[in-house]
Amino acid sequence: MFWTVVLPAQITFGLLLGLIVIAVVRTPESRQRSTFFRAVLLGVILFVPSCAMIMTVADFYRFGVFNYAETASVSDSRVKRYLPEAATGITVAKSPSGYKAKFKISKVDLDEWHHHQFKLVGEAAIPPKEPLTSGQVFSEVFDDRFGHLQWKMPIDAVEYTGPARPNGAGYFIWYSVVEQTAYQNVGYW
Repeated sequence: MFWTVVLPAQITFGLLLGLIVIAVVRTPESRQRSTFFRAVLLGVILFVPSCAMIMTVADFYRFGVFNYAETASVSDSRVKRYLPEAATGITVAKSPSGYKAKFKISKVDLDEWHHHQFKLVGEAAIPPKEPLTSGQVFSEVFDDRFGHLQWKMPIDAVEYTGPARPNGAGYFIWYSVVEQTAYQNVGYW
């Protein structure tokens, strides 16, 4: 839930600690103690604003739309965990709470991967449901999840619901057999 603030907080803490050390070392020995306390007080006051600025810069690089040729080239472990190994032509729109992905994959590979995901979760998983056919899939849900990316729901879409992990993480996939394209919505904490 708060994983997005960990890296900016670590960077901010390290920078402020470094500045405090530099300030104390550069101060004459007779005033080092008062300089230390002033620098620590200033660091405490500036921690949250500095962390917010660093988080803004870090988020620019961590979140957004990214393209990958194959799953092996994905470096983010949160994304890679839910991508089938056989996926190619991957587009990922990452956010702090999950990601949306579009990729090419055969139905056989998708089915194998999907069933393997239930085995990984084990007994905590609700048994897999049969994929819902396009007559049962609501285009409003698809548009709600992917509309901002200008991805349109395929006419022959089949919906797969992945296992829900104990922390609430999970995925939905809309798959087109004709296009051999999957549209994935993943949520994690």
